Amino acid sequence: MVCLIDPVGDVYACPFAIHEQFLAGNVLERNGFQDVWQNSELFRELREPQSAGACTGCGHYDACRGGCMAAKFFTGLPLDGPDPECVQGYGESALSADRTIPRPSVDHSRSLPLTVLRKPKRVCDVNPVSELL
Repeated sequence: MVCLIDPVGDVYACPFAIHEQFLAGNVLERNGFQDVWQNSELFRELREPQSAGACTGCGHYDACRGGCMAAKFFTGLPLDGPDPECVQGYGESALSADRTIPRPSVDHSRSLPLTVLRKPKRVCDVNPVSELL
């Protein structure tokens, strides 16, 4: 239903899951967003019917669909496991079990030095990143 396109054109399956596991492609390297959205392997997999996994017996599954993919992933829970913040409490026992919390292999943060070379008449007259473009 939603995704994220970052400033360099990378398309992630979830705005909250900026990690290489959820990278579907790049709009600049493929034939634009439509190609990534319709043809990437990741989006094809996510569109396939999923099992309810650990939530199979829960009467609330139709409402929450197992919860947030990003919350599960970044807390080290399986994607077919319960949401760590499950209001029924099913995530609590999953969080107490041994698990590996994933870390990104790439640092997506960028440090840009912003300096103004000449003093502007008004602060809003200068684009602070114009020297970097």
